[in-house]
Amino acid sequence: STVSRYEDVSENKEYQDKDIDGIVWMKSGIPLTVELKTDKYTSGNIFYETASCVEFHTQGCMDKTQAECLCYYFPNFQCMYCIRMDEYRKWFNANSSKFRYVQFANYTRNRQGTYHSGGRLIPITYLEEHFDARHWRKVPMPRVNVT
Repeated sequence: STVSRYEDVSENKEYQDKDIDGIVWMKSGIPLTVELKTDKYTSGNIFYETASCVEFHTQGCMDKTQAECLCYYFPNFQCMYCIRMDEYRKWFNANSSKFRYVQFANYTRNRQGTYHSGGRLIPITYLEEHFDARHWRKVPMPRVNVT
């Protein structure tokens, strides 16, 4: 089935609590909840966040989200990976030790301080070769401006 429309629910408190960014409505009428991520870099990795704030030991978005699908957009490669979250989590947990752990500094909301998110870098080529193709799709996407 193909996509009919996208509904942004990122400002809706009910969906924020579930870490869901949007709903993709299929032409069949079936809704699919999604977590959206954008990677403006050209590293060729997907970042699997395991801690949204390392200092406070808060759960990372990949484990927290209740979305059915992760949509990971690479504007520089003009593609998006759409991945079933339940299967992705299982696969990641079985393979996480194979991927390099990294931390990134982020500014606080008032930009007066920083905190760190942590997670593992999964090479896209590894995902394509080792994650069951029934659970993900690579979708061509034109480059769009992302803030």
